[in-house]
Amino acid sequence: MKKTMIVIGLMAAVMARGEEIKHRFLVSDFMHSAVHYVDQSDASKNWTLKLPELTMDMQLAGNSRLLCNRSNGYDVYDLATRQKVDGFSSDAVKDVRSVRRLEDGRTFLGSQGGTVYEFDAQNKLTATYEMPKAVKYVRMMRFAPKGTLLLAAEDGAYEVSLAKGLAPEQRVVRKFALPRPRNAYMALYAPDGNLL
Repeated sequence: MKKTMIVIGLMAAVMARGEEIKHRFLVSDFMHSAVHYVDQSDASKNWTLKLPELTMDMQLAGNSRLLCNRSNGYDVYDLATRQKVDGFSSDAVKDVRSVRRLEDGRTFLGSQGGTVYEFDAQNKLTATYEMPKAVKYVRMMRFAPKGTLLLAAEDGAYEVSLAKGLAPEQRVVRKFALPRPRNAYMALYAPDGNLL
């Protein structure tokens, strides 16, 4: 309650001074298969990148590159030119909803059905991780500081291990249930260790 009052007080002080907070951001518009760049300080810099299919997840991948999932892989776009500069698809994967690339070049694809695929920097499939049956619908996956994976699912979020040789039901490290289980889309650890 005290934190809420402080936040409200700060917002009121900013509004009273007339200061407006403006952002620059990318947003995935999966209903229209597009990514929008929005610059609230200068709308003339806004743009839209039309994608070939539904994209639910994206990641800034360095060197002004944007990594976007596809149903059976991913595409990489140059943000300056808004052109596709790389892509990958595989018959080994389907219904991909989330994509994450690590600094070492490995790419992880999370499928709707609860399977996570690991590819090396040369796009060779190196591991397949089946998730527990409770993880019915993987929406977004994010890596946790400990190297585990956070999966948002219908009833909340799951922190899972990607250790080799584990049965799907043994992968769950922690479960975070929603008060009303319905449609969790993403889970992230905050710097203080709390889960958002």
